[in-house]
Parts: sequence; structure tokens; C-alpha cells
Amino acid sequence: MSAAELDRIAQARAAHDRPAPQPADPAVIARLGAITCVILFHLNLWPIIGSA
Repeated sequence: MSAAELDRIAQARAAHDRPAPQPADPAVIARLGAITCVILFHLNLWPIIGSA
């Protein structure tokens, strides 16, 4: 096989091996934001005075 044929085969395989990117679920993004806020609150980097 020539180098061009091998390159064409490699590109075709690489295109089939990669799954299509999926959009992120909005609920997952919201949970990530909430977890980040809780962690920041517990680290006292974002103090909230007067809370329960």
C-alpha cells in the first residue's frame, strides 16, 4: 500500500472512532454550580454573616 492509501484509511478510522459530542444536561450544570457554592461557603472564602 502507498503512504497516501494508509493515510486515507487512518483518517477514515479516526472519524468513525470518535463519538459525536453531546450537549451538557442543564441539571448537571446547575448541580455543579450549587456544589461549587457549598464548597466555597465551607472554605470561608465567601462568608455569609447572619445565616442559620
